Amino acid sequence: MDRLIELEDPKISLVTGTALALLAVSSIHSLRRSKRPNRPYRVLETADSTLPVVGNLVDAITRNDDFHDWFMEQTVRFNGRMWRVVIPGQGEMIVATTPEAVEEVLSTQFDTFVKGAYQIAQDNGQVLLCQRARPVHAAVHPEEHATRPYGDGQRHSNETAWDLNALFHDFTIDTFVEMGLGVDLKSIGATTRHAFNEALDDAARIVSQRFRRPEWAWKLERWMNVGEEAVLKRHMDTVHEWMRGVIQESVDGLIQKKQSGVDTSNQVGKSIVELFLEHADEEKDGLSHNDLIDFVLTLVVGARDTTADTLTWLFYALGKHPEVEKKLRDEMKRELTSDRSTYLTTEQLKPLVY
Repeated sequence: MDRLIELEDPKISLVTGTALALLAVSSIHSLRRSKRPNRPYRVLETADSTLPVVGNLVDAITRNDDFHDWFMEQTVRFNGRMWRVVIPGQGEMIVATTPEAVEEVLSTQFDTFVKGAYQIAQDNGQVLLCQRARPVHAAVHPEEHATRPYGDGQRHSNETAWDLNALFHDFTIDTFVEMGLGVDLKSIGATTRHAFNEALDDAARIVSQRFRRPEWAWKLERWMNVGEEAVLKRHMDTVHEWMRGVIQESVDGLIQKKQSGVDTSNQVGKSIVELFLEHADEEKDGLSHNDLIDFVLTLVVGARDTTADTLTWLFYALGKHPEVEKKLRDEMKRELTSDRSTYLTTEQLKPLVY
């Protein structure tokens, strides 16, 4: 009888009830897992030079001058399959190089890959939806931005050698800055480079070096504001200060136009900043100057080097294979409209072979 009275103690009842609840939850969870189909996950391969503990740190150091070549060598070795790089302090990086894998990440499964809290490429929710929609409207008349810098460039004779890589980088920075901010940097043919361009180049170099260093090392430099991280901060201050000034000029100009009653609704070739400012009242939360700077900066940085490098290698490859150039020209004449002012969509380009 005393034993039964002890079992009626509230503390014992609480412990017993909790244990039974946990047991029930565990049983349900195990039952659900047993009903799930086994999904075969492929273990991603690593380079043969991957070492215990240090991973691919030795590769990053010894192949510093041709690290991209090392990536390509491993990709060829794995026949284009995704593989992983392990560097202490950086975590694991998955390398995806095939068009199918890139399309899966950036298009097909876009919503599956969680974005963070900063930059257009990492924004979630309504701000991302707003940002992703704006460039589409800005590109309605892209030829006005794309052809103007080239038309203003220096003309060369047939005997003069061109540095295509430098030309395409100047062309892309001029084009995308003008599309984003409505400002012509006039880089093509310039004897001195714009401070924005210089700062952006050096900042990109320093950021790329972060991937070859332990995370704690460059974060310590950033916290102490020394070394390359201090240089990076100065360059980004230059970039943000210049862009903030340009955006403020755009705001002031738009206010003046509204006050004077100027109708800009039918104006073509508007910059992305102008589009954002004109539609700012339509957004519930709105965008700050910093949001706008991050958006345009991400657009410029993301489009500049990728476009310039692709154009450089394209012309190099076409020069090596004139038979492919002929097939490319024939396909363009056959499949695309002859109206050069027509904006080509992704759906129109998908069926093209070349």
